[in-house]
Amino acid sequence: MAELSSKQANELADMFLKIAQLTGNYRYSNSHILSETEDLQIQYYHTSLLNQAGQLYTESAALVMNDVEPAISSIENSTLKIKSSYRNLQNVTKVINIVDSIVRLGSSILSRKPLKIAEAIDDLVNKLE
Repeated sequence: MAELSSKQANELADMFLKIAQLTGNYRYSNSHILSETEDLQIQYYHTSLLNQAGQLYTESAALVMNDVEPAISSIENSTLKIKSSYRNLQNVTKVINIVDSIVRLGSSILSRKPLKIAEAIDDLVNKLE
């Protein structure tokens, strides 16, 4: 397994933080159409993403994963897609599914399990299509 550099971990943390901010902004901007359950679900994911970004920042030196560059590239591409998609998404369920995939990706990265990371990336890419 390749070791994730501090710079790479910071890049990942920055991406997760941006996605968390986008998720929070989506929740705030759409609070008038969200059911209580949807609001709580998005709030949970928002908090999870913020926590994962924090963990990535603080544990960056210890993270290890296989095939780091493709994973970061995939997450970076996903971040760009999410940024443009959130502006146009009216389907709350799709937003929740996308954020769920991102939270699972963060958990996979933090668990240092390359197969789970690859599965989580594939799941996220599929949900963004």
